[in-house]
Amino acid sequence: MTSYGAFSTSLRRSAFVGAFLVAAVIAGAATAHAEDCLNVRTVSGKVVCLVKTGGIYCAADKAGFQNAPADARGKTFLASVTSDGNFQWIRAGGLGSCGNVPYVLEYGVTQNINNWVVQSSQNGTRFTNANSGRGMFVSVENVTWF
Repeated sequence: MTSYGAFSTSLRRSAFVGAFLVAAVIAGAATAHAEDCLNVRTVSGKVVCLVKTGGIYCAADKAGFQNAPADARGKTFLASVTSDGNFQWIRAGGLGSCGNVPYVLEYGVTQNINNWVVQSSQNGTRFTNANSGRGMFVSVENVTWF
């Protein structure tokens, strides 16, 4: 076999191993998003959310969401929206956890997590239910629902 043939065989093996590794990474990512509840956070770490099939629950950093209702007792509010679009501010002491290490929502990446289309950018994160088209946009500065 010529040196070209050996190189070609080696290249084919490398391509096969590379394709296998890519498939394994993709399968692992899909599995991570198949959980009933997933902790996620923005790149900045200022907003954290629980993504559940039935709804989204988000909390902002210590200062809270700037457009949340005022509370004389200094409690923070969670922003929540159900899969059918019902929004509410929830007075809470903390967000809770789904039990996983928070998954970082990279800017510019659109993902499907628990039947929610999640679009993260430097301006905030948009959660849209894949069935109803309802959801909310969250950033520290502003929370809106649709």
